[in-house]
Amino acid sequence: MAFPRQKILHPQNSWRNFFLGLLKGRLIDGEKIGEFERAFAGFIGARDAIAIPSGRAGLKFILEGLRLDQDSEVIAPAYTYPIVPFIIKSMGIPMKFVDIEPVSLGLDPEKLKQAVSKKTKAVIATHLFGAPCDIRKILPIAKENNVDVIEDCAHSCGASAGETKTGAFGRAAYFSFETSKCINTLGGGMITTTDKELGQRIRSLRDQGHSPTAGKIFKRLLKSGFEASVTYPPFFSLFVYPLLRIASFMKGPKDVVGAGYVGSDITMRGRLEKYTNFQAGLGLEQLRSLTEINDKRIKNAAMLMNELEGAVSFQRPVSSEDRPNYLLFTILVPGMEDVALRLLKAGVDTKRYYMRDCSALYGTGEEFPNAARAEREALHIPSYPGLSRSDIEEIAARVKRAVHG
Repeated sequence: MAFPRQKILHPQNSWRNFFLGLLKGRLIDGEKIGEFERAFAGFIGARDAIAIPSGRAGLKFILEGLRLDQDSEVIAPAYTYPIVPFIIKSMGIPMKFVDIEPVSLGLDPEKLKQAVSKKTKAVIATHLFGAPCDIRKILPIAKENNVDVIEDCAHSCGASAGETKTGAFGRAAYFSFETSKCINTLGGGMITTTDKELGQRIRSLRDQGHSPTAGKIFKRLLKSGFEASVTYPPFFSLFVYPLLRIASFMKGPKDVVGAGYVGSDITMRGRLEKYTNFQAGLGLEQLRSLTEINDKRIKNAAMLMNELEGAVSFQRPVSSEDRPNYLLFTILVPGMEDVALRLLKAGVDTKRYYMRDCSALYGTGEEFPNAARAEREALHIPSYPGLSRSDIEEIAARVKRAVHG
């Protein structure tokens, strides 16, 4: 039995809903969008929620809604997805990187305190891989310096810091609903905000986009269905895993298929089309079961930690009161490339280089040791819902053998 790095959860009833929406003329526009926005705002505990074309469009809309310009400055964690600095820089807004702390791999509050200047107008607080960053220490620093907090919740839908869900702390937050995320609506996302006027400006920006065609939505359905099929463990074991093994021989450990970020990911092409009524219907259905699915991820993560304690380091929440959703279960291991290759040989597919030390990637000339270590050592191992206790024990055993060579 080989284990895929993630199991894509294709939305239930998606084909049925697609053809019904097409027949009734409710595929693009309809009441489901408003219903999903209200339900999502209530789930997060935010004042308002705005359905958007993608997570990256969410960051762009928030920055535009805050009316930031070349006289402003945005602070972002050095260890993040490269699209984040790309969007900021493409808008002509000066930015500054800050190192992460080594526990949650989120923005380091102490480093933030040192980096804030009179030009700083916003800071991006990323809840990476589903683990809340040290948001309760970041907020007072931002407030003291009159800086807006933007939460990057692309991975953390349903996670909480203390009693508050991520997405309800800052002035605004953005979520992603891509196929591999907690909610899969074949793309799209959501912005939450506590500011009524900012919400109105973001809605105006959102409404300027054009609607996707039925054909494009059909292609997204096919893509999601394909990804769900190839990550279905029996199919993966029989057909996909052998191809990954062949690729590892041909390309070497640094370029196994699907290793992580590639340069072609850094684009806004196709990410600014309007969110549709059809997608909102899928989101509403998944929102009802999100807590149950996250609970399964949390249970699997707890078992992995118990099995691997002492063998590897983990990404952890900064407080025992925090509740990550463990969208990705992340270990930190020296010699990560070799460990990943040994795991692939042992039948455990892994994900790596998903996030990058963007200070190095963008050539700022600065050094951020924790960000560099995270890029060098972070390895995501299978922990998806559907894995049994015996599966978890087997994965942990293979990880320990791979770590010890």
